Formats: sequence, C-alpha cells, structure tokens
Amino acid sequence: MMKKLTSLCLLAALLASLLVGCGETGDVPAPEPSGAPTVTQPASPEPEPAAAPEPSMVPDPEMEKKYQEAIDAYAAVLDQSCDVVYNGVNAENDYPFVPAGVMEVSSMPRAELLQYLGYAYEDLNGDGIPELLIGTIPDDTAAQPQEQFFFGGYTCKDGELVWFLEGWARNVYEWLGDGRFYNFGSGGAAYSAFGTFRLSEDSTALECEDWYFTDLKNENDADVTYYHNTTGVWDKAQAEEIDMTSDAFWALSNEYAAARRTMKLTPFADYEYTGFIAQPLDCKVRVDYFDDVWYQGYYDDASAYMPDGEYETKVLFQSEEGAPDFKLLALTLRDVDAEGKATFDVETVFNIPSLRSGIPLAVPMSFPGDIPSNGFSYTDTDGTTKTYSIGVSGRDGSLVVTPLD
Repeated sequence: MMKKLTSLCLLAALLASLLVGCGETGDVPAPEPSGAPTVTQPASPEPEPAAAPEPSMVPDPEMEKKYQEAIDAYAAVLDQSCDVVYNGVNAENDYPFVPAGVMEVSSMPRAELLQYLGYAYEDLNGDGIPELLIGTIPDDTAAQPQEQFFFGGYTCKDGELVWFLEGWARNVYEWLGDGRFYNFGSGGAAYSAFGTFRLSEDSTALECEDWYFTDLKNENDADVTYYHNTTGVWDKAQAEEIDMTSDAFWALSNEYAAARRTMKLTPFADYEYTGFIAQPLDCKVRVDYFDDVWYQGYYDDASAYMPDGEYETKVLFQSEEGAPDFKLLALTLRDVDAEGKATFDVETVFNIPSLRSGIPLAVPMSFPGDIPSNGFSYTDTDGTTKTYSIGVSGRDGSLVVTPLD
C-alpha cells in the first residue's frame, strides 16, 4: 500500500520510509531540529545519516509453500468444473467439487457458458493465502443490469481443500466486500430468507451476522410469520419471532442487497483446461444425453420419425445460432486405413430445414458398439456441409462428437 511521506526534511523521509516498510499506517513525527553550532569556526560537516535499509523482498518459503498448495488444490475444482462446462453433466460421473449452481447452468450454449462463468483467486481475509471463488460474470452490454452470483467458495488448509460456500438458483450469494456475502434463499411462496455472512477468521466457514426468514406459524395457519436469528439456521424453533410486515421484510432485504459489489472474475474460456473435451469447440450443435440436461424446457421430439432400435436412449441436440439443413445420419463402417482413420457409408434417416436456435431436438438413438453408428450434419455459414459421428466414450460413457471428412 502506498504511503504519503512527509517532505519536511530528508531525515524525516528516511524514517517514514523505514516505518512504512514495517507496515505502520500512522503519521510519522518529524525529528526535533538540532541547534545551530555556537563556535566561530565553521562547524565540521555532520556525517551523512546512514541510508535506511530496503524492506526485505525475500519471499517467505513457508508462505510460498502454502500459496502453491492452495493453487494446486484449486486446480481440481477448476478442472472438474471445466469438464462440466465443456462436456455437460454426465450422470455416471462423480463431481465432488463442482457447485450445484454450475450444474444448473451447464445446459446453456457452451460458447455463452464459457464467458458467463468465471473464477477468481481472492485473499478474502488478508492472510496471504488466496481463496477460490466461482461465479457469474455480468454482461455490461445487456439491456437490463445483471447481478453477479457466486456458486462456489473454497480455501486450502494444510494442503486440504475446504468448501465454505455453495450457491444455486434458490440459494444465492452476492459479494459485499471485506469478506462478507449477502445470501437470499427461497423454498416456496411462504418461505423466503435473506441475511449477511462473514468469512470466518480461518476462512473455513461462513459465519452469520443477521438472518431473517419467513415461515408458517403452524400447519393450520396460512399467515406468514417473520423470524430472526444470528445463526443462519432456517428453523423457527431456533429463532425469535418479530413483528414485521411483508413490505418491511422486503425493504430490509433490498437495503442489504443495495450494498452488493461486483468482483472481477476470469472467464472459464481463459482457463488453461487440458482435460478431455468430448465435442469440437467449432461444432455449432451440442449433443447430450436427454437425462443429463438439468433443464430441457421446450423441445421438439423426433421419436415418431426414427426407426425402432434396441437399447434406445434419448439424445438432445441443440444449437445456439441454429443449424440449417440439419440431418440425422446412420453410419456403416466401410474401411479403416493404415493410420487408423475410419471411413463410413452415410444414410440420412431424418432431415429438417433447420435445427432451430434455442429449441432442442430430442431423438431416440441406440449405441450398440464401440464403432459409431450415428451421426449428424448441417450446412455452415460458408455453405459447406459439416458432418460428425456420435460415439460413446470408453472413458466415462459420455457422448463423443467427431468430425467426419
């Protein structure tokens, strides 16, 4: 932190710089001026004061070790989150460090998702060890202002990852600064809650400052009752009933929320992810198992137009910008050359003018073996036809999309 140094005299400046190097923030008193010499002969020149030593720039090996341990621990979180962002959620996989909020938004178009989600290494309590935060990046160009939500907060203690914050759509965390978060939750029309939390001194937990929530006083009473505690426990038996109107409840919530801040996050698109990516980044169509997409919304269904097959599973095709002349293909292996490159005979089994932007297509498909037997194609903006096979990964059973020349 920069300090303003007094310019009264050189000695004061040197003393001030020495104290600032020690981290003091108070004003540095100027030294008492020495009296003028009383001898008639010119006084011998006073020796120059010794230069103040520079603050030690040698890093603390122990702090360096702890810092690196934290960064290494956070790599597991970021890599698992990137797996979900790039490949979608695989129901067969275990994601022990991925926040529920990241899972919820994983069905967004991938290019959009890579810019929407971000992360930051932020030292929240000033101990020199950064915490990891995962959240959303508001779009500054959006017509309506966007809020920033945090889905995950992690720290590292003795080389072990500690998860202290998890958010999702009905359990929102927003940044207030100074290690504090605003939290809002909802469990239905009669159940809402909000409050503020502060990161504990050891960074391993969020400690409640104030917590307000609503509940029904009893099962036979339809009137909403208001409660308060400082534990953050959503339980009326552990809270004080307060006399408050609905307008006052929400006004207080808005008052807390007005203090929220936006933290600068690095988008996941800029994270150097070296893991498995099942589908080419330049492919305009994303393919997922239907059951792995958390929110399908409205979709078209091609079930009535597809040939019956054994061991069918439903697959969802979606495109952010649309894919003209979209075709579903049956592939039959024709040959494999000396380099292991396969060529296929291709038959169109379903064709629509376009896979519409924002409207997925659900399709029943069978995957009988290791060799791909399904594929799709569309016409790109330059007029070329892009053709891909759809296979199943031996790594984790996820769907693998591979370009076909």
